[in-house]
Amino acid sequence: MARPSKYTDKLANAICKKIMEGESLLKICKSTTLPSRSTVNKWLSENKEFSDKYTRARERQADFYTEEMIDIADKVDAKSSSAVNKARLQIDARKWKASKLAPKKYGDRIIQEHQGELGINLIGMTDDELDVRIEQLIKQATS
Repeated sequence: MARPSKYTDKLANAICKKIMEGESLLKICKSTTLPSRSTVNKWLSENKEFSDKYTRARERQADFYTEEMIDIADKVDAKSSSAVNKARLQIDARKWKASKLAPKKYGDRIIQEHQGELGINLIGMTDDELDVRIEQLIKQATS
């Protein structure tokens, strides 16, 4: 029996459901009842509706992984160092993947500070503090 290659909502929903439940696309596409990876990639590039569904499914997959991390941690036998190490590896892999799937939600937060030309940090200053600082700079520049 040939693998399906024609896009249908039923196939798209089946793929997205499996993704939301934590399955990788690699594993999903190994099933002979579902399309190959190349077919899914073709659908993603050619079908906006599927691409949107797939994106939402990946975001839900990140949520699934974060919930799964708690289960892994709760079930580990803390007396066994090999079990703890295995759980740590499983959790780290899921953390990494969740941070890539939903970086705004699960990624590392990076705070950038911007300093003006004079090396002054203006972030967080009130308007009054900025006015005072500007007056100080004008006095320095004219003295």
